[in-house]
Amino acid sequence: MEEPFNADSLRPKIDDLTAGSRLAFLLSCAERLFPNYMAFTTHHAWGKPDALQEALDLGWKSLEGQTVTKVEIANAMSRCEAATPDMDAFGSELASAALDAAVGCALVLELLIGDDSSKVLEGASQTIDTVDMYVQELEQLVPQDPLRERKILRHPLMQDELKRQREDLDVLSQVDWSQQHVVADLARRWRRPAISNIGLARTE
Repeated sequence: MEEPFNADSLRPKIDDLTAGSRLAFLLSCAERLFPNYMAFTTHHAWGKPDALQEALDLGWKSLEGQTVTKVEIANAMSRCEAATPDMDAFGSELASAALDAAVGCALVLELLIGDDSSKVLEGASQTIDTVDMYVQELEQLVPQDPLRERKILRHPLMQDELKRQREDLDVLSQVDWSQQHVVADLARRWRRPAISNIGLARTE
């Protein structure tokens, strides 16, 4: 069984990565959140998935070594902020997941402005929070339950997310960025996933 998420133990692993690997890890996390936003938009008829997709696309563009201008980032950030749902306005369990997705995409843009391990750590934490909240709703767990945290940890969705982060970090710690095919390989594995980190199918 995977161990609980621990930011303090994860930070040195992120710090040890190259800047490119940090961006790739954050992109992987944000990509898994994006289908949740699409589900939210379908359910509530509100949102701008294209704004979040633009942030992800700029992240991959930068990872490929292409120039992403400050103007592009600033414009994308504004659109991403406008697409972020207000939690007070929506009542479904999808709202929190959509908020996390919007924040995750904004973190990608912030990382393009300047390499910062704390942004990557926040993105990893965001994906865990999404699963945590969704499992609590799905299983109707209450704060008073003394076994609540253990139940969340043992849930297949949480175990899958923890395993995925560990495996992604293992892959990125060994990446040879001098190889031209590296970004294409990562994009093929991680970009536009069919299923989100809480098991929701991607819709187009």
